[in-house]
Amino acid sequence: MIKKIVLLVTVLLLLSSFAAATVDKPYLTTTLMKYEPQPAEPGKYVKVYIKLENSGSGTSENVLMKLVPEFPFSLDPGKSTDEFVGLLGGGSFHVAEYNLKVDEKAVEG
Repeated sequence: MIKKIVLLVTVLLLLSSFAAATVDKPYLTTTLMKYEPQPAEPGKYVKVYIKLENSGSGTSENVLMKLVPEFPFSLDPGKSTDEFVGLLGGGSFHVAEYNLKVDEKAVEG
């Protein structure tokens, strides 16, 4: 009888560990989809499209995208790259569009 109880408890523990391993979790990745015009030209603007994808199975909450431009790219004064996405379910994506200025001192191409 003791052996049966021990076996039953062991089986229950194994099943609960499998259930815990399948918990839904989000997995967020970003990808540069495209930019226009190509090539970007110094002193002009370029539109950048960034894809945020949740390839996990869980929902991600309170998602905020923020682009931090570095040389040779900048934003016009007073503009923000913050984009509140909110909920991003598993297997879904969001595309953000940013309008960046290319510095005049940038190398062409």
